[in-house]
Amino acid sequence: DCLGRLHSTMGDLMGSPGNKVESKLEDAKKGRITVFAEPSEKDGDSMVELCWGATKLKSMDGPFGKSDGYLKIYALDPSARFVAETNVVNDTSSPTWRPLLVSMNRLCGGNENKPILVKCFDHDTSGNDDLIGSFECSLAQLMRPTGFETELIPPKKSHKSVGSVRVVRTPRIRRKPSFSQLLYEGLEISLMVAIDWTASNGAPSDSKSLHYFSPDARQQNAYETALTAVGSILLPYDRDHMIPAFGFGGRPPGASDVSHCFPLSGVPQQESVYGVQGLLAVYKAALGAVALSGPTMFSSVVQKAMDLERHSAKGPNKKYTVLLILTDGEIHDMTATQRLLARASESSPLSVIIVGVGSANFTSMEVLDGDGARKSMHTARDVVQFVPFSKFSGPEAGPRLAAATLAEVPTQVSDYFFMTSK
Repeated sequence: DCLGRLHSTMGDLMGSPGNKVESKLEDAKKGRITVFAEPSEKDGDSMVELCWGATKLKSMDGPFGKSDGYLKIYALDPSARFVAETNVVNDTSSPTWRPLLVSMNRLCGGNENKPILVKCFDHDTSGNDDLIGSFECSLAQLMRPTGFETELIPPKKSHKSVGSVRVVRTPRIRRKPSFSQLLYEGLEISLMVAIDWTASNGAPSDSKSLHYFSPDARQQNAYETALTAVGSILLPYDRDHMIPAFGFGGRPPGASDVSHCFPLSGVPQQESVYGVQGLLAVYKAALGAVALSGPTMFSSVVQKAMDLERHSAKGPNKKYTVLLILTDGEIHDMTATQRLLARASESSPLSVIIVGVGSANFTSMEVLDGDGARKSMHTARDVVQFVPFSKFSGPEAGPRLAAATLAEVPTQVSDYFFMTSK
């Protein structure tokens, strides 16, 4: 017999103090239920830190050019499966790459003697990178106390050397805590929201506008729909539910110039609101007060998130910030944004989720989140996740949207705390 029910989510459970949810049983005359969560002993992964260097790399741009080299690492099971790649080091034949953290499970299934494949490329801005050479080895060979260095085998049979690759520092193996372990140990996640107020969204009085202010209070516009859906997914992980809420690309009341980061409340001393309903209320109020303008720029809100993170870093518990940006299209400060994200990837406990609202061109968002982003932005870890909101509709839209929104954040969080641990 069913004694009663409890409806909850993993976000409610893992985001609550003590990883505990307690509630009265539904469909029952009496009774309460308490659910606890704790990480499995198998949670987490062993990570190996690989530090590579090279000597006398051949330039694929002619005799007077210098190589823009980087490495790609593949598992062999037995066919090659891509695992990771280093940063690009430009204009040198003897690069030393930044340390690369690789999952032992992904690299070799925990078997240090399993062969792996390493390919060295010369990066080309056109996207047609040239293969300089490759070699096979094992993690056990890389960890030899006597060191490791090998000649690259060129793609075409040749007796001329194309360079050699060596291990700069003996690889270290360390355990990386999982996202659930960090939450169990008291990690506090803070959500910050920034909303696009540029003119390309359309005037709130226009029924076709993404910011349409409907006289029917029950009708949500595109931004309200996205705020409700994505905010409800992320909010359970924010324990105090207080959310700093900002706009960008608009002209706040009393301002003569466009602002690229302004509190939606209109009060600098009251930047935060409580919960998703608080977000919706302050957004609705701003629709009648903030003038749409432009252009679309992200760097100011990214900088604000980094500043807020630094001010809230005090206390015994680990802290991490998730910046949710809702926008309708292209950005105009890509270089400045990339530079800030590269800094954040090294030293800030920050992830950025960009939600594309509407059906405009989101190429620049895909560039920030794409496979080549870490290479072009020189980031130490992945910090960006792009979610095209319009692609999620139909009866299964909720679970699919939740999966897309949270697809990368847990790994980004655990990567940061692993990278900054001693």
